[in-house]
Amino acid sequence: MHVGAVVGPAIAGIICAISFSAAYTVDIVFIILSILSFVFIVSKPIPIKQKKETLRQSLAVGIKFVFSNQLILGALSLDLFAVLFGGAVAMLPAFAVKILHVGPIELGFLRAMPAFGAIVTAIILAYKPITKNAGRNLFLNVG
Repeated sequence: MHVGAVVGPAIAGIICAISFSAAYTVDIVFIILSILSFVFIVSKPIPIKQKKETLRQSLAVGIKFVFSNQLILGALSLDLFAVLFGGAVAMLPAFAVKILHVGPIELGFLRAMPAFGAIVTAIILAYKPITKNAGRNLFLNVG
């Protein structure tokens, strides 16, 4: 996924540098391919619920579980803030044009860098995993 997130924006930046109509053409081709691929998805029956509980009861049990389990609560909170503040990448086109004064190729590379950093971090952590204060370090790095 992260390799695609690095390569995709870089290729998109190069295609945009060639022409925006080419970028839209490539986009339409892939949208059509994705719609056609839905035909090959096999449907599976929805499993029957064993327990009869209302939506309110189900939500209450889920919320109680999350707040009673510090590991789950920390992970959900971390993800919440990462998603909340991670939307800043939507401003990259304006940032590239107005502040950096660069074109579409550089914007493609700019869009690819967060995923590239994730790949580099994954490789580093595979060889040198965090063994002490992992939760604190995770929150600091996301911040």
